[in-house]
Amino acid sequence: MSSVPKKRKGKKVDNAGTDALREAIEQLAPNCDGARSADGKGFNKLDSEHGNRLAAMDNWARRHRVQALKLVEIYHKQLSADLLNKVRETNRELYASIRRRSTGWLRLRANLVADAIKARAHFAKDSGGQLYYYYYRLGVYLPGGEEHISRAVKQVLHAHGAADEWSIHIVREVTEYIRVNTLKLCTEPLPDLVNLKNGVLNIKSRELEEHDPGFLSPIQIPVAYDPKADCPRWERFIKQIFPKDAQDLAWEIIGHLLVPDTSLQKAFLLLGEGGERQEHVFERSD
Repeated sequence: MSSVPKKRKGKKVDNAGTDALREAIEQLAPNCDGARSADGKGFNKLDSEHGNRLAAMDNWARRHRVQALKLVEIYHKQLSADLLNKVRETNRELYASIRRRSTGWLRLRANLVADAIKARAHFAKDSGGQLYYYYYRLGVYLPGGEEHISRAVKQVLHAHGAADEWSIHIVREVTEYIRVNTLKLCTEPLPDLVNLKNGVLNIKSRELEEHDPGFLSPIQIPVAYDPKADCPRWERFIKQIFPKDAQDLAWEIIGHLLVPDTSLQKAFLLLGEGGERQEHVFERSD
């Protein structure tokens, strides 16, 4: 006598809740190209791969519903009120079970928040691990990266409708996540590039390049480069101090002091009678 195999008890699938979730995910996914579109619709690049993979799946297990539910909550402002209410009403049991299993379940993962911050800001760290923030307006890395991240975490959480999830703990997690994956600042100035107020000057080609966060230096000379600029007072000063056959050398001295290259291995010694202001050459070059 053959025995009839017992049917395995499976978890009841809530078709209405799944259908509502799928509708929401499919509404978000089509506008996604790996980055948030201009009108703010669709997944941003942080969730693009995940969201589109869910939208393309024919069958969802419970874990897929949980993942979809979290994405819907993150991007709930992009959905119509009717659809959002439909999702929440038909997935009450799922909401409740997630809350029971994990407190603060809507808290964004530290890496998601960190990537959202890094998508619009650049950081670098010094040899001691202190974070520097790149100021686009100034074109240079300056200290204060940790403070900027603290403010940015709050902004990201607020934008995702999770402002009440802010805490010192998540700020620390995000800060350390960014610190670990951040490039180090140059320990020595680059030999051929000088960061100025209006760009980065290539001293060999004399071309002025735009400021770029890829230039990992916290040093900037507070002057603007102008190849047509005149310096009448400085020219008069040089003519008073230097003999005629050494006036070009005066400009070379100033240029040499602006770059870190010491391959010439030269020292400058200005000789003359007292009171002729030779020391002013170096003071004004400082």
